[in-house]
Amino acid sequence: MNRMNAILIVVGLAWGGAMMMALGQTNGQPPGGLSPAALNGSTQAVLAATWVGVRDSKEPSAQSVYECLKTDERITIDGNLDEDAWRRTPALSFVGIADGSKPPFLTEAKMLWDERYLYVGYTFDEPDIRAYWSMDEANCPKELAPNSTSVWAYTECNIMRVDRFAKLFLDPDGDGLNYVEFQINPLVNRFDAWYKQGFTDGKWGTRERYPSVEWKCPGLLSATRINGTVNDPSDVDRGWTLEIAIPWTALAPFTKGECPPAPGDVWGAHLGRVYRDRVGGSNEYWVWPLLGVVNCHLPDRYGKLIFKDETRHFERFFATDIPQANERTIQRMVRMGVTDVWAGSSKEEVDRYVAAGINVYAGVAPSGWEKLHPGVPPPLQKMTDAENAVKALLNGTVSAHRSSARPGEADEPQNWPVSNKQKKALDAMSRSNYRIQSAYQWGGEVLRKHFGKEKNTEVLLYDLLCFNTPEVKELMKIRIKEALAIPGVKGVAFDGIGYQNYYACFCPVCETLFKEYCDREKKAPTTETRNEFSLKCLVDYNNELVDYVHTLKPDAKTVNHIWPVFMPEPLYGNRLKMDFCGQTAAWYFYWDPWRIEKYSRVISGEQNKYWNDVKGVPFIGYYDSLEFPVKTPAKVESELRAILRGGSTCLMMCGFNDLLKNEDVCAVFERYCRPRQPAPGMTTQANGAAHKRGP
Repeated sequence: MNRMNAILIVVGLAWGGAMMMALGQTNGQPPGGLSPAALNGSTQAVLAATWVGVRDSKEPSAQSVYECLKTDERITIDGNLDEDAWRRTPALSFVGIADGSKPPFLTEAKMLWDERYLYVGYTFDEPDIRAYWSMDEANCPKELAPNSTSVWAYTECNIMRVDRFAKLFLDPDGDGLNYVEFQINPLVNRFDAWYKQGFTDGKWGTRERYPSVEWKCPGLLSATRINGTVNDPSDVDRGWTLEIAIPWTALAPFTKGECPPAPGDVWGAHLGRVYRDRVGGSNEYWVWPLLGVVNCHLPDRYGKLIFKDETRHFERFFATDIPQANERTIQRMVRMGVTDVWAGSSKEEVDRYVAAGINVYAGVAPSGWEKLHPGVPPPLQKMTDAENAVKALLNGTVSAHRSSARPGEADEPQNWPVSNKQKKALDAMSRSNYRIQSAYQWGGEVLRKHFGKEKNTEVLLYDLLCFNTPEVKELMKIRIKEALAIPGVKGVAFDGIGYQNYYACFCPVCETLFKEYCDREKKAPTTETRNEFSLKCLVDYNNELVDYVHTLKPDAKTVNHIWPVFMPEPLYGNRLKMDFCGQTAAWYFYWDPWRIEKYSRVISGEQNKYWNDVKGVPFIGYYDSLEFPVKTPAKVESELRAILRGGSTCLMMCGFNDLLKNEDVCAVFERYCRPRQPAPGMTTQANGAAHKRGP
């Protein structure tokens, strides 16, 4: 029986700038630096012709190109290569170094980059994993240390003499000068060096590379994942993977260009795998690109490594449910990329946001009936008797008293001897119990099936006014006038426009309108016809509100979030005239990333299906509450990435007040929402906080 044991080995080196100075690095030059700028004119002219890199090379191998994609996902160096960024990155397939033959085992690599590191991941199938050299200079016994004055007299050089390993050559700038080499075996022991120049054809035996084998790459991180057992020939192994992160600060001395590189920059790269079938056996080289000769120190034959940035960020970030507008909170919003908020209860509040460059929309919802019509019963939406019964359960208004389950036993006492504090806690638990058991969605999409069965009806806990009644339409117009009267607001933000049962209203007004609709359209009053009518009412009402806003203030912008959901067609927002229509892509509960991405594709990709110059905005929910799952930073990042993959550049979120309680989740939003330029009169300090200029 094969034994498949997983061995995780992680090694990180964090050598600082002091070590680089000890090795001779000064003024941005490599240790012991030799650069064209340091040479006199005649010497530079002579050597310029021989310093050929991948940029100017005509070699066939130098025409091989790998686009190194930038990632905004955090990569954990654990050897697993299991992040979404690795899965989506194309692989480099290796071939025989001289003849282009196909390796007998799967041998491939991938590369990524971000603002801090260049990442390289290798995947090697290997039926018998061998690795012997695990020592470096610090822990090598004296009797095993090389007794030589050679430049190669370092214990790490034994990797290339006895082991199988992965190789990486990088030529920053692609100019043939100052290139670096890394070799790492399955035990994560490594050899690293840099060279002032490489060989060229015809000069292999006479040209000196000037190796600096004593160099240790500062801050390099590496890890392997062993799928099998090391040095046990009795079983059959699967292989091993290697993950490397090379900090740009370590590579900066070797390049005259930008580091991190700018999108479009070209470096030289050569990746390889060295395999030997026994200790002391001859090396076999499988590489990218095909060099045509067994020599890895030919920078003019390296492949072109082209850095590419296709990462997406949210250009606009709408925040709702925000805390009090104090200076500290607004500064945090600016750092997180917030561009628009639903606020505006006073001129002073609006002025604070506007001063920070944040657009403000005054919130308008179908509420405030008592203030306008004191003592008059509100025209509420009407549901079926079954739906009202479910509402009673959800609100906990149905008695929690239970009869005995066994004949002859006493029922639960009506007056259980508990304290008032206990009674309140038990009542609260009873009220929330059914909501928790039924996976209540709080106005979001209802789970259509629960444990394989059709789920019982779900309704909104709150009573809603019927927006089809003339009185409610007049109420909303008054609220719009009040909102636009606040100085400085950009426009109006609507919310709470929908059906309490998520599909229809059965009040007398709606029933009359439904009958007229069936007669006019010559349709039977079926469920499908009811859904058509209900959707038409929603769309017409929203668009009527938008038109009214523009009659009062033509340049005002309109924003909304579609809530509660309309179950027959959850993503109907592209039918509305709203300048920015928020539609749920990731609810407060856990949604599958593929579902989130599909919804985002509809929200952004079909935003102009009915109206031009409108924007679909995916909505994400986040609450820190007992009746909602608190999403981890990793979960939030997964949801934001899914929304971005759907093609949106705008984002809307509710729960910003709760968001500010979790700095780790805030950091995720900050990473994916493009940082904004400070508003006039503001300056950004080193700590990222915005401060006013002047005394």
